[in-house]
Amino acid sequence: MDFTVQINKVVDYIENHLLEKNDYESLAKIACCSVYNLQRIFSSVANISIADYIRRRRMSLAAEDIIKTDMNILDIALKYSYDTPESFTRSFQAIYNQTPVSLRKSKTYQPFSRILISVEVIQMDSMKFSDIVQENMEDTIGGISLKVVKMNGLKFIGKISKGGMSQVKQFWDECHGNGYTDKLYSMQKNFRDFGIFINGEDYMIAIEKPTGEYNLTEYDEIEIPGGTWAVAYGKFQGIDMGKCWQMVDQYLFDTEYALNDAVPVIEKFPDGAEPLDQTYMLMKPLKTKE
Repeated sequence: MDFTVQINKVVDYIENHLLEKNDYESLAKIACCSVYNLQRIFSSVANISIADYIRRRRMSLAAEDIIKTDMNILDIALKYSYDTPESFTRSFQAIYNQTPVSLRKSKTYQPFSRILISVEVIQMDSMKFSDIVQENMEDTIGGISLKVVKMNGLKFIGKISKGGMSQVKQFWDECHGNGYTDKLYSMQKNFRDFGIFINGEDYMIAIEKPTGEYNLTEYDEIEIPGGTWAVAYGKFQGIDMGKCWQMVDQYLFDTEYALNDAVPVIEKFPDGAEPLDQTYMLMKPLKTKE
């Protein structure tokens, strides 16, 4: 079962019943899972809880009614399932930082649109990571996109910290401070930082293996086999990187894939030579569930 199809059906149901009270049992039946799992999966992929999504959608439609119609505030409150104008005003003000009455005067607000959950499967014939990120980032969910990507083998050079996964930040600080990362960057025109989690014990700061010559004794090398990857990515500034990790795990919940623990996990950080490309990327290797 494709969970993206089921979640989009849930969103369709929500959109068609926005004027009614929340019915989580019906939503869970549509998603073919428990209410608990539905809330967990929805929050992960949409970066917003179901309750908050419904609340914001109702307020967005209510704002349209306030601006575009002559309905009084009480009638609008009742329309969107609020018992009193006071409770409606409190909810409205919490989202738009103004009262319904002030909105009717200012006519200025930011609509909250319907979400669409999507996971795209693409075939990659190149090892260049820049080829992966092609979507308009404004179309992502909660600032994060997710793809399943089939790629060829990858080769990296850099420095491995044995047992260093528990001290990743310290390792980065050391490599920045002693000039090691500068040496890596000097071998690439448009450098990219990579962090590679190896065997659940070691961590590597790396770049894609350059085509030119370099001193082998200064660098560790690693070759990662080709295969299928779950790729979560989004704008680096303000992104919750932990949400990328969580999003991949939630995606795998109801798919044919499982994590392939035999292959390293890869993080890609912003391109310092290209200020406009501020993309963080997480790649987790997949295998077909047995």
